[in-house]
Formats: sequence, C-alpha cells, structure tokens
Amino acid sequence: MTTAVHAALGRVWNWLEVNGWTAVATMCVVMFTWTNLAEPMLRRARSLSRQPTRERQIDYAERQKLARERQAEAFKRASEDHAARERERRAREAEELRALGSRVRGRGHRLGTGADEISPRPKPKPKPKDDKDDPFRRLRERNPLAPDASRGHQPTKRVVNTGG
Repeated sequence: MTTAVHAALGRVWNWLEVNGWTAVATMCVVMFTWTNLAEPMLRRARSLSRQPTRERQIDYAERQKLARERQAEAFKRASEDHAARERERRAREAEELRALGSRVRGRGHRLGTGADEISPRPKPKPKPKDDKDDPFRRLRERNPLAPDASRGHQPTKRVVNTGG
C-alpha cells in the first residue's frame, strides 16, 4: 500500500513540476477576474433584486402617510391636553387672587400689611461699622494664617549681610 501511495504522490509531484506554473497562473487569473469582474456583477444583481418594486414603493408611501397622520393626531391631543391644563391653572390662580382680595399688586405681588410676620422681602444684614475702612478685611477673613496681605504677591524681604 505504501508503494501505491508513494507512486501517486510521485505522479502528483511530476505533474506539478511540469504544469505548476500553469496552475499558479490560472489561480491568479481566476482571483483577478473574481474580484474585478464577477463580484461587482453579483453585487449589482443582488442590489437590483433588492430594489423596491412599484407595489413596495406605494406601500412605503402609504405607511409614511399613515405615520404622519398618527403624529398629527398625537400632537393635536397633546396640545388640547396642555390647553386644558393651562386653563385649569389660570382659573386656580384667578381664584387664589380673588381670595386674597385687594391686597395684591400686579403680577401677583402681595402688598405689605405692616405686620412683622409677613415681610415683603428679606432685608440684608447691616454691615458692622468698625471694619468699614479696612481694605484687607476680606483677605484676612479668607485666610487668617496667611502673612500680611499688604505686600501683595512679593516674597518676604530678606536682610542681606552687607559685611559691615
């Protein structure tokens, strides 16, 4: 059996020695024609088969039209709901204003009654008078452990031994 296998392999090897370059050239031609001719033709045939037919185009246009109609209906419903909520809110605000009576100015601001419990607006805290002229108060309050801020960003002055 081994001699038969060796003989077959010898015949194959002999054929490759004689016809090998022809086989390689044939493979190159097949690869070239496949990539440059056959594949584009197959791609074009596939795309032509996928193109929408007249019925598909009509179907698509009808689906678009139905989607636009559904969208318009949803928009109309939403705007009606919003208008109803706004009417309810305005009616509620008008009722609250009527309940307050004449104690209301424009834009719903209430007039002051003079009572301390209902302050029209919070008043700012009075500033202490003693720190009024200190220009470096803010710097000191920000970092109380920092060196004196009157020198700005300069390093501290060093005394140099002048040799005296």
